[in-house]
Parts: sequence; structure tokens; C-alpha cells
Amino acid sequence: MRVCGIDCGSVTTGYGVVEWDDGARQPELTWLASGGISPPKKTPLPQRLALIHASLCTLFEQYRPDT
Repeated sequence: MRVCGIDCGSVTTGYGVVEWDDGARQPELTWLASGGISPPKKTPLPQRLALIHASLCTLFEQYRPDT
């Protein structure tokens, strides 16, 4: 199972992506990605939110999380 966690914020939005494999002999959690999305602070809020949304859509397309 692939999971994406998001720490919401209008200045910086953090994210992390991990994968849980419980089908292996010993269950394993693997880090795939993490980071922050920080649009320019002087950008008006609607445009900052649009940039965050676009970045998260790209992240979801790349990692295809299950939840």
C-alpha cells in the first residue's frame, strides 16, 4: 500500500510518501519521497493555493498513492 501524507499550509505545504509491504517475509515500510511546496509569499492566496494544488496533482500522478 502506498500512502501520501500532507501537512497543509498556505505558505508551505509539506508532504511525505511511503510504501508498506506486508506481503514480504517481514513487513517493511519504505520511504519514497518527502518535501515542501512553498509558493512565493507575496503571491495572492488564490494563486498560491492553485500552485499548491498543481504541485500535489503532479505528486499524485508520479507516485499514485492508494490513500
